[in-house]
Amino acid sequence: MNIVKKQPCDLGCYPAIQTWRGEFPPEDYAVWPEELDTATFYEYNGFVNLTFEEREVEVGQETEKVPANDIAQIACSVTVCYVTACEGNVEAWEAWKATLPEDDGEQEPDEPEPAPTGDLEERVTNVEQDVADLTAAIERGLSL
Repeated sequence: MNIVKKQPCDLGCYPAIQTWRGEFPPEDYAVWPEELDTATFYEYNGFVNLTFEEREVEVGQETEKVPANDIAQIACSVTVCYVTACEGNVEAWEAWKATLPEDDGEQEPDEPEPAPTGDLEERVTNVEQDVADLTAAIERGLSL
């Protein structure tokens, strides 16, 4: 099952929807039903208004009958919170986006490694020397 916290964080957004393997969600979480689309949640980076509904869920619990060792079912119910609707909180989302640094689209690319110099034999000799230096350092127990 998928779950989400019932309360947003201090910024006003909900943390990411999580997968939960338990039978019921933890107390501070609500079930996100499979049939409820998550696109709006992620489109607004968790800055959404969620509608919740608590439902009683019947749970069967196995117990032993005395003295015949037959298994009997005892029914009980548990209150589980479900998300029933999700809509974007445009005002909060836009306020949050305004705090982000502007992307001018001109990020400096990573510096490419310089092209190797020298002929192949010289480069192989240099690599062999580097390997020998590293091996010696490891054998001496020095941290690199």
